[in-house]
Amino acid sequence: MASLETNKIDVQKFHDEIEKYPMLCQSCGMCEAVCPSGAIKISQNPYSQFVPYLDIDKCIGCTKCIKACPVRENMYKSTSVIGPYYKIFLAKSTTKEDVENGSSGGVITALTQYGLDKGIFDEVLTQTSKDFKVISTPQYIKETRKESGSKYISAPLCSVFDRKKCNVVATALPCQAKAIKKQNTDTFIMGLFCSKLSLEDLAKYVAKKNKRKYEDIKKITYRRGNWPGKFKMEFVDTSKNIEENLNRSQFNAAYNSYNFSCSGCLLCDDYFAESADISFGDPWGKKQYVDGYIGETVVIVRTKRGMEFVEKAIEDNAISVSEIDLLDVIRGHLKEIYNKKTALLQRINTFEKESNAMKDYDKKVLIDIKNFKILNKYSIHNNWKRRVNTKKYNRMMKSSMKVMFFVRFSHAFLLSKRLKNSKNLQHYFNVALEEKIEREK
Repeated sequence: MASLETNKIDVQKFHDEIEKYPMLCQSCGMCEAVCPSGAIKISQNPYSQFVPYLDIDKCIGCTKCIKACPVRENMYKSTSVIGPYYKIFLAKSTTKEDVENGSSGGVITALTQYGLDKGIFDEVLTQTSKDFKVISTPQYIKETRKESGSKYISAPLCSVFDRKKCNVVATALPCQAKAIKKQNTDTFIMGLFCSKLSLEDLAKYVAKKNKRKYEDIKKITYRRGNWPGKFKMEFVDTSKNIEENLNRSQFNAAYNSYNFSCSGCLLCDDYFAESADISFGDPWGKKQYVDGYIGETVVIVRTKRGMEFVEKAIEDNAISVSEIDLLDVIRGHLKEIYNKKTALLQRINTFEKESNAMKDYDKKVLIDIKNFKILNKYSIHNNWKRRVNTKKYNRMMKSSMKVMFFVRFSHAFLLSKRLKNSKNLQHYFNVALEEKIEREK
């Protein structure tokens, strides 16, 4: 049995590695929540990423923070594409307010509020915008409709996680869902499809490049109106408001460039929130260019209790549902699947040249098929390479939005074309077919 002093050395090393290599942190915040001595606090590093900071004098060597981390070893011990599921379908809320305020059909808002109203859940662990206009605040709440809509700039949800609470539902990103799952609680998890987590500097960059003062921002909404919605940054002086379509916009290019993403997102192997009871995301690739399309949500039901909950919600008319083919789901999210399940191999190999911190990650579960290595360098360059020092990062913060737009969409076009001409789609589809769980009779 390891001594207290040995454990403290291991904890110190663990946190020193994160400080040196922030790509080892996905900003879930669970390490702060599980620390019994208050030795860990989540704060922003020089690139606005939320990472843990350790007060070694308070550390008691319990190593709970190490065990709680979802990054360094894969939880999914077999090859996956979308994760285990009972059923996949499209859905939207039957409440007009949810549909108008939600990102794609208002389904998560409808289901969480339904669960609260029916007494299935007592509280929702989610991210609210009540306390700060840009960075959302992790909180337990009892009314969800005021907090509907996407929050592209997020915060460490699990930093306030309380394993003693019962009858709780959490709306969580894949990394957060993993961290909650590792705590072995009965928390019901509604997971969100996620390609990457954006940081506060994205808002600072957009404001600066539009010649606005960041401190004058009053509110940001990322997706409102007909799907996929409009991005709007509101200021104290309303004449300075910025508004543009989400699709193919300069904001979207900056968001998807990886320049402003959490470094740990490049070591993430989960897009569809495979640890959740139910996962939710957009129906990309099929309907986004149809005029007047309000929006729907792709729903992946993964657990028996998730299936029972959804069936009850449908029966009580909280949501309406329609069919979607598995192939359409795979095709619509092909780039994201490729990025998380295949291109990740290259990023791990790149990181291993710097550190052996990922030595326990089993790369064999990833899908080693057609890999476009030159194109994959795009995200590595824009994120890890530009954070080697603050000088390089500050130069990036001054770069042109028009150039970023051109480079981003050129990269997206080339990757889409290469994937279309590859056998990756069929391979991913075949794996996903095998992930379906047969319903118990």
